[in-house]
Amino acid sequence: MEDFEKIELNENESAPETTETSESAVSAENTESAESTDPVVEEANGYSEDTEIDTPDTIPEIPMDDNGKKVKVQKPIIIAACVLIAALIAAGVYFLFFNNSVVGTWVIDESASTSDEASKTKAEENIRYYTFNDDGTASIKLGTIEIFGTWNYTDTSSSSADEKTDKIDIEILPIIKGTFEFELKGNAFSGRVFTLTSNQSSIDFKSASKVEPDLKVSAKFKADKNVTGKWKNKDYNLIYDFKDDGTCHLSNNDRITTTGTYTVDSNKKQITVVYIGEEKSKMYIPYAKGEKKNQLILSGYKFSKVTE
Repeated sequence: MEDFEKIELNENESAPETTETSESAVSAENTESAESTDPVVEEANGYSEDTEIDTPDTIPEIPMDDNGKKVKVQKPIIIAACVLIAALIAAGVYFLFFNNSVVGTWVIDESASTSDEASKTKAEENIRYYTFNDDGTASIKLGTIEIFGTWNYTDTSSSSADEKTDKIDIEILPIIKGTFEFELKGNAFSGRVFTLTSNQSSIDFKSASKVEPDLKVSAKFKADKNVTGKWKNKDYNLIYDFKDDGTCHLSNNDRITTTGTYTVDSNKKQITVVYIGEEKSKMYIPYAKGEKKNQLILSGYKFSKVTE
């Protein structure tokens, strides 16, 4: 009896200190027992009683915004941006050092001075700009006159569409037409050189940027409502555009264009166009009102006004 009382007393004395521990242990034991005895949970979690589970020492914090919502880390966007930057850098290096395309603007290399310096010194100087666009169109520009044509790499039996040959077809009439061998040397820093060869005769070109001649509108210019506007001759596909600011644009069959300035002499019924070819020149166009409304006779040809 005394022993029982001692045991009971000892249990009562130690009970207050172990109540929380016992309850936690019982709760953990029940939870562990429930998880280990539920075969569905075991199968779903992918482990059995014998599987050891590694748990991290610390649980990473999930970023939250001010409203307590999870903040998504835009890793894919960052990665994509890095890839794009790397691609742009690679493309820039290729363009500066390894660009083997004829696309661009070129001038015949005739002197030690650069084409840009020469054209800035004297706009009327005989400098022809040869331009090859990536859409297959080409042009030759002399002063304010520009002639249009086409170009392409000569076809081969190669199965690779990206492979370029060393031959090129050019047609910019009436200046140039034919198949030529070509070679590209240099880079953006040292200067690119483009060589065309035909029948053992070659021409060297240097890369350049177009410099537009400075044509100023005459102080005597006065707009004439009978002339101002865009006029078209359908028979020859001629378009004359006389703007109210004193500039004009003449197009011949979409193959040759001339940009210039103009003045109108209403007494003489004459339009004077100033343009630049090998040198500054003038073109005289007599005009008269047509028989129909919105019709103008220019150099003896009937033009109808184009409504935009």
